[in-house]
Amino acid sequence: MRELWWFIHIFGISLWFGVTTAVLLMWPSKQSLRNASTQSEVFVRIQTLVSMLTKSSHMGAGLTALGGVVLSFMVHPKSDLASLWLTSMQGLGVAAFIISTLVMTRKGKRLVKQIGPQRIEDRELQVQTANTNSLAIDEQFLGAASGYRGWLWSVFILLLVCLFMAAFKLTF
Repeated sequence: MRELWWFIHIFGISLWFGVTTAVLLMWPSKQSLRNASTQSEVFVRIQTLVSMLTKSSHMGAGLTALGGVVLSFMVHPKSDLASLWLTSMQGLGVAAFIISTLVMTRKGKRLVKQIGPQRIEDRELQVQTANTNSLAIDEQFLGAASGYRGWLWSVFILLLVCLFMAAFKLTF
């Protein structure tokens, strides 16, 4: 039974970390957002990435948390240093879970709401007519997209630290 919970925990962290890394690699930079030939393509791409990240990372984070909680009752560290290591891993995991499921979901909803299906055509029209209002909207969108990417980086760093700690774990 213990092996099943290890599998669930490792599968969850792999899904969570893998999707986070993939979205970070595919996320358009500020430069490409500004220089895009059609902004509707960029908006659709960001909408797709946010949707993919939200669905997959929630599943991965949930499986990781489920396996981790059960394993915390099954595995007992043999030394004080191993107990400190386990507590650190759990603390980083909880922080990554909260940021990924609560903060990133709210930021993603706001970002996608800014895009909206009818606003894509409006923004295309504003960019074509070079209205001064379009620059403010675009800068606001760039700021929101940049903020979302910053939170994504924080989840990535937390998960990476957890994986490094797991790679150099202490003996239980």
